[in-house]
Amino acid sequence: MPWDDWQGWEIHRGYLFPPGYRRHGIRPGQFFAIVFYRQQIDTLRRTNAKLQTRIDALEAALADARRGSPSRG
Repeated sequence: MPWDDWQGWEIHRGYLFPPGYRRHGIRPGQFFAIVFYRQQIDTLRRTNAKLQTRIDALEAALADARRGSPSRG
């Protein structure tokens, strides 16, 4: 590829290969879909972060509730 950011990339039989890869190339349709995959990943990461925050809050509330209850024994 003639552009600096594409150094080492190769095209074989219509598939694009990153530097060092000889298998599992990227087809043109997959290449154009990468932007959408990244958007999905970003959305999933944000959702997971919100869920983790909620889990942490619920676990803290549960721990507080257990400390406030009489122990069994």
